[in-house]
Amino acid sequence: MDWATWEYTEVMRRVAARAVSVINPAAWLIDDHPFVRYGHCTAGAIVQHCGEREQHLCQVAVSVHAVSETGSTPLHWRLFIPQVWADDPERRTKAGIPPPLTHRTKQQIALELLDEIAEWGLRPPVVVADSDYGTNVAFRNGLTERGIRWLVAVNGDTTVLPVTGAPITAWAKRRPAIGVGEPARASQGRARRFVYRPKTADHSARCGWFTAIPVHIAGIIERGHIATTEQRLLPERTLLVQWRRRHDTEPFRAWITDLPADTPLSVVDGRSHPRPDAAPVQGRAVLHRRGGASGPSSL
Repeated sequence: MDWATWEYTEVMRRVAARAVSVINPAAWLIDDHPFVRYGHCTAGAIVQHCGEREQHLCQVAVSVHAVSETGSTPLHWRLFIPQVWADDPERRTKAGIPPPLTHRTKQQIALELLDEIAEWGLRPPVVVADSDYGTNVAFRNGLTERGIRWLVAVNGDTTVLPVTGAPITAWAKRRPAIGVGEPARASQGRARRFVYRPKTADHSARCGWFTAIPVHIAGIIERGHIATTEQRLLPERTLLVQWRRRHDTEPFRAWITDLPADTPLSVVDGRSHPRPDAAPVQGRAVLHRRGGASGPSSL
């Protein structure tokens, strides 16, 4: 895992710089990439979520991909070491895991990768990630502290407060927090339809109904973090919601972003072959990724 006798970091830096200059990314995608394994002695391999195989013995690498209409390419990646491996010295030694490589959460690894890429002189236009990362308060705050804009998928139990124009302190009790489904359903009548992947000879068109809602993220962990800041005010975010059909009773996917309301954001279609199309919704930006990893199937 670190057996190379040559300095590979410089090679990765040059490859990343070249890739960014060629594809001109609209976003950087944080994602997990599983590698199916059939032996329990492979470093970091445990039974865990493994893409289309659901639960399977595999290794998982956390990666940072640059994505654009031109294509996508990994900029950096690192093997995830589960806690059970980190706590078993004998198993680690047999697999050749060096002592410095310890257990880190996937969200921590992602932030560390972004820090290392920043040392190479590269910064993302915006970071997008699925709900495994989007629901993690430390990950979102880590991006904000680094000055990185983000758009992340969230689950239906993510709690928010509607924006009223008045500032809301971290522990304000004027209104109870609600799940993202409630404001989504209340704004469904304002949803707009657009085609984010035009019809071609190879596939049919893809479209959806989208709306954007200003909210404050109001979970307990989020409030606790904001309470430690100087102003102690919940920041305004944008909740982006998609319905498959105009009159569906429940939303299909949801995201939260800290991007400005007038930001045109590319719509990324698919994990392996992103295809962006700019499409403002309700005066705000929308990003859609095909596939279950981009968000919950229902709220």
